[in-house]
Amino acid sequence: MGEAILGILLVVVGVLAFLAAGPVGRKLREQHAAAVAKAEAKGKDAPEHATGRMVPTLLRVGGVAGVVIGLITTVGGMAYTQDVGEVKVLRSFTGEVAGVDTTEGLAFKAPWVETVDFDVRNQQAIYKGEGYATSDGEMVNGPEITFQDKDKVTGNADVAIRYSIDPASVGEIYQEYPSQEALTARLIDQDMRSVVRNAFAGYTTAGVLELRGELEQTIREGLEGRWEGTGVIVESVALQGIRYPQSTQDGFAQAQESATSLKKAQADLEVRKAEAEQRKVVAQGEADANRILSESLTPEVLQQQYNETLIEVGKGGNLVVVPDGSTPLIDTGRPGGGSEE
Repeated sequence: MGEAILGILLVVVGVLAFLAAGPVGRKLREQHAAAVAKAEAKGKDAPEHATGRMVPTLLRVGGVAGVVIGLITTVGGMAYTQDVGEVKVLRSFTGEVAGVDTTEGLAFKAPWVETVDFDVRNQQAIYKGEGYATSDGEMVNGPEITFQDKDKVTGNADVAIRYSIDPASVGEIYQEYPSQEALTARLIDQDMRSVVRNAFAGYTTAGVLELRGELEQTIREGLEGRWEGTGVIVESVALQGIRYPQSTQDGFAQAQESATSLKKAQADLEVRKAEAEQRKVVAQGEADANRILSESLTPEVLQQQYNETLIEVGKGGNLVVVPDGSTPLIDTGRPGGGSEE
């Protein structure tokens, strides 16, 4: 707005200077004529009239230059450009919102209207360490967030959030926060610390260290609920670091080691149980097979197999001797021999 007003003033001054060139020139010519008459009356040489010609010329030239510069300045103050991802709030000199421009490119506004820029693209807010920019140039919004978990153990967390602004809500946002810096300081920074602390308070120490992804989702849902209807959109939340006192970390490491040992012992026990069960199944199978075989060998079957064996052995003229009390088998296959009992 100031640039446009300056341009208008330059135009006004330039026009006045140009218009004043005529009267000033006439006044100077009249004064020169009077001086010439006075000099002639005294018999002196008439003075030169250089000033009378130069001043009007300077006024005209200066007036034209003022008008040209003023017009350029005014147009420059009225024109503005807008990049993709930007939204401009048009504010009148009374402080009221005269409009909101969400389109990119060149546009014009009234000279008495100012623009307030809002970046609606993805932005990042980081709360880390002592709150200073890192050595690699990473900008930090504030220091790490101190929390107390469900076990009443205190720790510190480095948290980063990505968020964007709904272009259609910029007008309402401006009514509450007159600049993007005010939005960041009064909404983003304050709510981040509050929501993060509330989220950590719902998890035990072990849960904080083991369920980082779930904790990030809890923080995100808390921010979404807090910022519902404000025009601020949560894109992502990342826990970049969680730090407990060294004693707490050592205790957790020991607990993890014990849990790992317990799981290994349980796994070994399950393996041994499975092996024992397998041996039991094999033994049962063998016992069942023996039982079935035993049940199938009746006295008649055994006698039949015995007789068949004797007949097979006696083939070829072999002498077969049987135990006492057994039925004798007559050998009729010996060459030149007779019968024998």
